[in-house]
Amino acid sequence: MAAKRRKLAAARELAGLTQKALANKMGVHRLVVVAVEMGRRNPSVPTMAKWIRALGPYGSLDLFGLERIEKYRQLIELLGEQKPAAA
Repeated sequence: MAAKRRKLAAARELAGLTQKALANKMGVHRLVVVAVEMGRRNPSVPTMAKWIRALGPYGSLDLFGLERIEKYRQLIELLGEQKPAAA
């Protein structure tokens, strides 16, 4: 759990976003970002999709350590066939 929290915060920081700025891009309250980063709340599939999109090139599926195939499938559907940015 701590590794996931570190990944989420590190990706947000790499994207140059504060928790408030990320929340604004996602269209959620800042406390949602705080709760997920602190491990007090598990994000829903739609929230994970918003998070990944909001992080742009720093967003990826592995940020959430998706262990369950069904959640992964739902997230892929929400993201569409979004391709990672070329390096």
